Amino acid sequence: MESAESLRPFTDEQLRTLYYNHELEHVDEYVDEFLQVSRSSQLYVYDFSSVKYNSCVDRGKERDTQREVQRERYINRERERSSV
Repeated sequence: MESAESLRPFTDEQLRTLYYNHELEHVDEYVDEFLQVSRSSQLYVYDFSSVKYNSCVDRGKERDTQREVQRERYINRERERSSV
């Protein structure tokens, strides 16, 4: 038995003689396609997150505006009651 120090991985050529897979010829194309899809997915997630965040911010502003309107109505009613 050989020692672990003398073991070496097979070269690409040795692997081809043992097993051939025609898909390996296109590995660079597959990697490029995967990276493109991955990047576009990340952009989609970023865009979705951005839209969601902005809608929450807008809702918060709208809620604040509604509270301010309600507060002003309450103050005006109290003034009317106290003046009568």
